[in-house]
Amino acid sequence: MIMVAGCSSPKFNIEFQLPTSINSTYPLTYYASSPKQGKWISSAIVVQQGKGKMTFPVSDPAVVTLTAAGSTLYFYVERGDKVMVKGDSADPSSWVFSGNSINEDWSKWRKENSSQIAGGNAEKINSAVDKFVKKNPSNPLSALLLLYEYDRRINNEGFLKLWKSLKGEAAKEKWITISGRSDLYTNIPLEPVNVKRKHSIPLHSLVNGTDTIVTGKVPVVLMVWRNGDREREEFIDSLRALRKAHPDSASFIIADICFDPDSINWAAPLGRDSLEHIIRAWNPVAEADSVMRSLGIERTPMIITIPPLNK
Repeated sequence: MIMVAGCSSPKFNIEFQLPTSINSTYPLTYYASSPKQGKWISSAIVVQQGKGKMTFPVSDPAVVTLTAAGSTLYFYVERGDKVMVKGDSADPSSWVFSGNSINEDWSKWRKENSSQIAGGNAEKINSAVDKFVKKNPSNPLSALLLLYEYDRRINNEGFLKLWKSLKGEAAKEKWITISGRSDLYTNIPLEPVNVKRKHSIPLHSLVNGTDTIVTGKVPVVLMVWRNGDREREEFIDSLRALRKAHPDSASFIIADICFDPDSINWAAPLGRDSLEHIIRAWNPVAEADSVMRSLGIERTPMIITIPPLNK
């Protein structure tokens, strides 16, 4: 009974075994859900002389995002898991995550495709995911690679084709639930922007605390993003140029909205962006937000324009 209770404990452990020369702090974020409630958890693990160990709450399965040395790594956890992170260097791409078969497969995939991942080339990473999914359509990792590693923005058609090819365990809805992706639920159809009616868009904003954008009277441009998005800077430059071309913020509304669950990730890059007369906003519910869904927002980074209603 004690062993069974221990295995089903609503938590997971993570332990690092790295070279003794490594002294660092690694931030992590994940969504801890349960039948009654859910919340985003942001924390960090301190590794000293290569060693570090912590325990975190988890009820339902989750995918944890770990930031290390400028790289973003993902690993899968269920309640009772004991995740071990081992490596012979400070290079995160060489680290091996254990604790369950998904982590072992994910670590193997990262190692086999280390050159594509290290280069940050989205097309090469997509190609590596494509290859794995086609060979392993029933492996749950195929679903997770599509959700977390594949850049849908540059090849939406390829993403949908691969997603529809998933079978068995990989095709279960729970992987969508874990990721919080609203654009894949067949019972929640995404709608194009409906320019025949007004939209009221409540937002957490940097300057005022809260702002509500009401569409219909003037043009509205929205950019949604996450801190790790490739080409985010190019999108920001586009907003800057757009504001320069339309300097009156009352007659031409522009807002950028961060979808990161952690407000620290939202605020961190805002100072260097130096955007003016643009609403700097945050929506941690992201694509799952009903208003965002109604606007047809399904990924980041993404820019949509909402014209005024015809008089």
